[in-house]
Amino acid sequence: MKSHDLWAVWALCLVVSIGLIAAPAEAQTPPPSEKWMAHCARNLESAQLPEDVVRKYCECMAGIGEEAEMLTWDQTELERSYPPAHIQCHEKARGRTAPDF
Repeated sequence: MKSHDLWAVWALCLVVSIGLIAAPAEAQTPPPSEKWMAHCARNLESAQLPEDVVRKYCECMAGIGEEAEMLTWDQTELERSYPPAHIQCHEKARGRTAPDF
């Protein structure tokens, strides 16, 4: 193989590697568990939010912390533990732009 061919192969490998590294995080995040979604929805019952808002909020918050720990918290503890994420997820669930933190 000639040296310019090796450079072409190296460049192709580099481009493919960068593409894999830069893949969206959402594609790599597993979906939230049913246990988390049920717990989160129960936490939000008193707010009487529309079902789609609750679902979007809970999906957004699912990847924020360690699920086993989050399952032991009520809504107030969750909000106090992750204030920026809580605000961003509420805004996202309502279809509004959240502030960047």
